[in-house]
Amino acid sequence: MQPKDLYSIIIKVFGLFIIKDILFSIPYIINPILYLFNSNGNSDGGIGALVFSVVILLIYFSFAYILIFKTNSILKLFKLDDDFMEDDLSLNISKLNVFVISLVLLGGYILIDEIPNFCNYAFKYYQQSQIRFSEKPSISNMLISGIKILIAFLILGERKKIIELLIKDQPNKQLE
Repeated sequence: MQPKDLYSIIIKVFGLFIIKDILFSIPYIINPILYLFNSNGNSDGGIGALVFSVVILLIYFSFAYILIFKTNSILKLFKLDDDFMEDDLSLNISKLNVFVISLVLLGGYILIDEIPNFCNYAFKYYQQSQIRFSEKPSISNMLISGIKILIAFLILGERKKIIELLIKDQPNKQLE
């Protein structure tokens, strides 16, 4: 493995973590959209919040795109592989294995973080629904937590397709 390959893997893994943040921020953009539809013509703060949220999401998306698909440009810009005396590093691990490990860790981290949150929100929903004179409890936090759990399962289940997308320059290798 060359230093350029190692830096490329590290940069792409950072891009995967930014994609995770993008996917987690999408439910929060829905809130200003719903506010715009529910405000009867009085949308003073709603449009600004929506525009700001979309701009931030586009900046994140462009940054993730650059990290994942324009890795060689970043390597050339920062000259990351110029300072090495040796051309090869003595790491006996492939790009495929590094990406599999990082995706499993990413999906596992999301699950470990969100399953207790989901259980907590479900318990609070149950408690609030048992109180007779209270207003109808909100399921938005439980729904967002459920979406995050679904994203984690998709990352774990579809990691071969994600890796195929990340490693386009090596189509001959099997992703088993």
